[in-house]
Formats: sequence, structure tokens, C-alpha cells
Amino acid sequence: INGHDLTFHLMRIEGLKNGLMSLTFPVRIQPNWLENHGYPVSIFYGDILLYFPAVLRIIGISIQDAYRFFVIIVHIATALTAYFCFHKMTHNKYIGLCGSILYTLNPYRLSDVYIRSSVGEYTAIIFLPLILYGLWKIYTEDENSPSYKHNWIIPAIGFSGIIETHIISTELVGLTTILACLLLFKYTFRKKTFFVLCKTVFFTLLLNAWFLIPFFSMFGSEMNVHVRDSLLRIQERGAFPFQPFSTEYGVSGLSNIAANGAVNEFPLSIGFSLTAVLLMFCCYSFIKRKIIGGVHGKIALVLTCFTLFCSTTLFPYDMLASHSRILERVFSSIQFPWRFLEISILFITWMVCIILLCIIQDYPKHWKKLTAGIILLLCIFTGSQSLDLMGQIMNELPTYRIYDNEPLLTPSIGAGEYLIADTDTTQLFTEPSSDGNMEIENYSQAYNNVTLTVRNLSAKENYVDAPLLYYKGYIAYDESSKEKFTIGFGDNNRLRVYLPGEYNGTLNITYQEPLFWRLSELISICSILFVIFLLIRKRNPLFLNISIFSKKHGREA
Repeated sequence: INGHDLTFHLMRIEGLKNGLMSLTFPVRIQPNWLENHGYPVSIFYGDILLYFPAVLRIIGISIQDAYRFFVIIVHIATALTAYFCFHKMTHNKYIGLCGSILYTLNPYRLSDVYIRSSVGEYTAIIFLPLILYGLWKIYTEDENSPSYKHNWIIPAIGFSGIIETHIISTELVGLTTILACLLLFKYTFRKKTFFVLCKTVFFTLLLNAWFLIPFFSMFGSEMNVHVRDSLLRIQERGAFPFQPFSTEYGVSGLSNIAANGAVNEFPLSIGFSLTAVLLMFCCYSFIKRKIIGGVHGKIALVLTCFTLFCSTTLFPYDMLASHSRILERVFSSIQFPWRFLEISILFITWMVCIILLCIIQDYPKHWKKLTAGIILLLCIFTGSQSLDLMGQIMNELPTYRIYDNEPLLTPSIGAGEYLIADTDTTQLFTEPSSDGNMEIENYSQAYNNVTLTVRNLSAKENYVDAPLLYYKGYIAYDESSKEKFTIGFGDNNRLRVYLPGEYNGTLNITYQEPLFWRLSELISICSILFVIFLLIRKRNPLFLNISIFSKKHGREA
């Protein structure tokens, strides 16, 4: 299915494959972009999960089938992660299964996969339940429990998954997490709880040092790492207040600005089932004359309302951005406010769990029939709506067929966020060039490695511009003597090598990470091994089950 961002992400898979074929790991500069001039997508856009389809490409599987296998794995991972987390939070496998179905088959997530082809966002959705479950453990378990000090592991894994897949989702989740911690300030600043939260942040940084250190060392230097139109106001790109609850939508449209209305926009909806859950939660609370689920219910409701509000045109993005250049840049990077819906569906799914647990507590004699009926109805509605949406997608959206790699040679680079400033992409030539006093022979390029035989006809220092964009990490040296040469920016930001007078030899240009990047990779490897060691050693205490509502019905639930 030809989704909005499909070719961009297929190109990322091809770029990882080509990077691995050049015997580079991890891949930093993907060589096949911009007429083989290279593009640092992997520095700014986490792609750890895309190594799987990239390896499939290396062993001969087509790009189409590699992507299909990847999507299947993502669906399975999302369903299993959601089941694991909601099961652990409720101690009831049927509630866990219901939560998994509602979360996985939500129309917003399905549109992410099949309409938008937003690989980064729909892979980040895998890890959201882990963050919820991990923070839930930190705030609900007994501080004096022997395993409490290890409760940083699950949220650190969740945050790492989002960092490594989608930076924009990291911003949204970070903002929501900070708000949740502030709402729970009485618990947040307990000595042991605060220490575990600090460990979560610390180990998340260590686990992702291999990605974050290169990211920030390149961020904001000579790069255009922001959307080109930094004055873009995203408020007009939000959803109308009715859209998150709508059941009718198009599948072939784009995200319109507010002035164009919502005609034929793709699903910006949490779906009928989650809308019904939200109404059920409010009605149940009204009948009980208090927010059901205690602190859990209040937090779920507040964060749901907050994220839904942020997803719409009602949130005052323009007003806030007009008073702060920093906020303007942050909001511009989000691009579309309705991205907050990925977090909304998580909290509303949590509300399902809270409702069902409250029914178990309030109706001990009839809870089996009541919960079974609600679960069955919700799953039927969710399945029906997802089938209807997939039917529209299959019938209305065009297909995208690839018979060779030709369609992937010149994909859109969007706003060019990762381009060096002032690069003219229409003037990138595929041959090396000089000022005329150089003879260039036997030029060859294999991924990010360029080899050429050069003779300087002048007694003065001269230069050669290679068909590579000059990003941090390239080196140039003589093949025989291994003497390194000075490099810098050439015409149109191509890599320029300065050669001494009367130089005659074979010049090699290759990509080599800075040493401190390699050290960051070592830090991450050691951190991952440490986490694995703790998981093995503390396997049973780590996933200690506790009841969050009632001792009386906790075991039965």
C-alpha cells in the first residue's frame, strides 16, 4: 500500500543495507541518498529495528517482502507487549487480552501503519505500554520490597525503545511523563521513589549513549536539523475537537490545515470502542460520585484529557510559540499535534483495565458475567471497526510495486532536516571535480568509500571535490603511505580534499567515526549487558505481582 512516507522509510532500509555492505556498523551515513552523496539519516533518526529488514535485504529478500515481514513483526510485538503490560497491571489474562486487542487494532495505529506508513511512530507505539507499566510499578510497589530498587529496568527499556525509533514520540512521551510525575509529586519525591526515577533517567541515557552522543554532537552545528520553515504554526494542523471521536473518515486524504476542513482526512480517531470506554469511565464515576480507580483513575483521566486537548486545534500552540523562540522550535518539530493520540489510546486502554477491576471489586457475585460481556462487546466493536477500516484501505488506496531498485534512487528528503545548510540538491554531480590543475583517473565508489587516482600538475597545493557531502567523520589518505590529507567544505558542501604540490597517487576517502562516538557505543554495550545480567539474576522478584485495588478480590482478579 502506497502510504504517505513509504518511499522514505524503504530508502532507510536500503540505506542500512548498503551501509552494512560497506562493512560499517553501526551505520551512521546512509550512502545511497542524494545521488550517492550520503545522508546522515541514521544519526538523527533511530533505526535499530530496521536492521532486521536490512539483513533480509542482504540475504536476497526483496524490499517489498522485507518490509512486509517487518510490519508483521511489529504487529506481533505490539500485541504481545500490550498483553504483557496490561496483564501484569491487572493480574487477569482476559483483561490483558482485551487491552491488547483494543490497543493493537485501534484505527489511529492502523492508519499509522497502512495509510501514513509512519514507521518511526508505529514502532514507537510498541514501547508505550512498557513505560506505563514501568512507572506504575515504581509508584505502586512497596518501597521496602527487595526488588523495588530494580524497578527502573522496565521503563528504561520502554524509553530506550522510543528514543531508538522516533524522536518526535520521545518529545511527546517525555512531556507527558514529566506531567505525570508532577501530578504525583507526593509520591515522586519520596526518597526511594525519586532515586529509582533518577536511575531510570540515568540508565536510559547510558543505554542510548551510542545514539544520543552522535545525535547531539551533530545537532545544530552546520546542519539544518529543524524544519526549514521554523515559523510554521502547527495549531492549524491539529484535529478538530470531534475528530478523535469520529467513526467516519476517508483513507485517501492527507492532514488538512484547519481552513480546509476535515473532508476526507485519514483517521485521526481513537475509535468507537475507546470512545465508549471514555464515556463508560465518566458515567461510572458519576454514578459512584467519585473518580473510579482512585489515584490510577484520576491520573488516567487527566492525562487522557491533556493529550486529547493537545491533539486538537484548541490547544494554544500559536500563542505559546509567539512568546518563546524555544517553544516555537519545539512545536515546529512536532509537526502535527494529533500525534498526541498515540498516547491517548494508551491511557484510555488503561481505563478499560480500571473499569473492569472496579467491576470485580464492586460486584463480587456477578463480576464474571459483567466483565465477560463488556470485554466481548468491546472486542467485537474493535474488530468490526478495524475490518471496516482495512477494507477501505485495501479498496481505495493505490499500491506501490517495486520491480527493481530504480524507484528508490531519488526519494524525497522531506524538508531536508539533515542537510548541510545551503546545499543545492539539484547540483550534486556524480563525478569528482577540481580546479583544472588535477588529473583524475580510475574513479570508483563503493557505498561511502571513494577511490581515485590523482595527479597534481601544479607545484602548489590543490584540491579535489569528491561526490560526497561533507559530514563529520570522513577521512582521506594515500593508499600506499597512509598519509592523511586535510579535508573541508567544497563547492555545494561536497567533501574537498587538499593535496600537496606534485602529488601523484591513489587517494582513498572513507567514513570513520570519531573516537568518542566509539566510546559511547562501548558504554551502551556495557549497559545492555548489565541490564541482561540483572534480568537473569532477579528474574522472579523483578516481576513481583501486587494488587492495586483490593486484597479481598486481588487474588481472584
